[in-house]
Amino acid sequence: MIADGNEIPIFPTDEDVGHVVKTIEAQDPEWKLGHALSLDSDLSWKPDLIKGNDTVLSVHLASRIRPYLRRRLKLASVLGKEVHVAMPLESLFDEDLLRDLTAIDAQVHLVEDLSSVGNPSPVLAQVADHRISLGNKTRRSVARQAWDLCQEPDLAPHVKGRRLEGLVCLLLSQIDDFLVVERNLRTETEELDAVVQRKRLNGERCWSQLPAPFIFAEAKNWSSRVTQAEVSVFRVKMQGKRGSVRLGLFFATNGFTSDAYAQELRFASDDITIVLIDPETISCWVDTEDADAYLEKVVRRAMLR
Repeated sequence: MIADGNEIPIFPTDEDVGHVVKTIEAQDPEWKLGHALSLDSDLSWKPDLIKGNDTVLSVHLASRIRPYLRRRLKLASVLGKEVHVAMPLESLFDEDLLRDLTAIDAQVHLVEDLSSVGNPSPVLAQVADHRISLGNKTRRSVARQAWDLCQEPDLAPHVKGRRLEGLVCLLLSQIDDFLVVERNLRTETEELDAVVQRKRLNGERCWSQLPAPFIFAEAKNWSSRVTQAEVSVFRVKMQGKRGSVRLGLFFATNGFTSDAYAQELRFASDDITIVLIDPETISCWVDTEDADAYLEKVVRRAMLR
């Protein structure tokens, strides 16, 4: 129990929601109290908080988000608003809600108690961070939604990057042997999109015998193909980690240039493998029935090139 009585009650009241709203305002003064928005010709909605002209936030503390509120969140997204939802971790286990939040690319603030709210992250990144195992049907459904969103035209660069990173973290988190232990890791010399730690060093998968605990992932949601220069930079990141990394997964939504593939082949004699994951491979991984077996096939082919 929390000594100061700020735990989320079983039956939250408007006063409890207001407490969370004040907590978020105190953490980020750019959030302001919401005002009524016209969502369509006969429907308006007052979000709990707004930021600027295009970002809205709704606090959700009950066990389920009601259909009327889900509709309003969806309509706000259709109007071009970035939708944020503050809610307890338990809500992420509601697979119907997870699909709804994925479809609108929601940013989730996890409410630990009425006076403690986490920083926002993409909903699928929150699933990865908290090691939530999804059913196979739900995994395929939300991954397909996220992949389709990655390919929408005319996205701002930061949105494109954020969407692909969220999808990549979700895909990796659902592999039985993997734990996503870092996202957007900034060191003194570089940035890493995701770091995976293997749960066990001995197993049946082709990566199980690698003498290193970590796997790096890089994600580029670019309108152009990734070149050999970016592949070389990724390899340098892997080489600079004291032998703790032997496998890297490089995701590119528009594929790789021929010189990127040639560059990887030039290093084939090294003890590092970089798997170049193009859009067709991503799409197949998203839809596959057996994600573990599919990834192993992709990694095995890269190791044997």
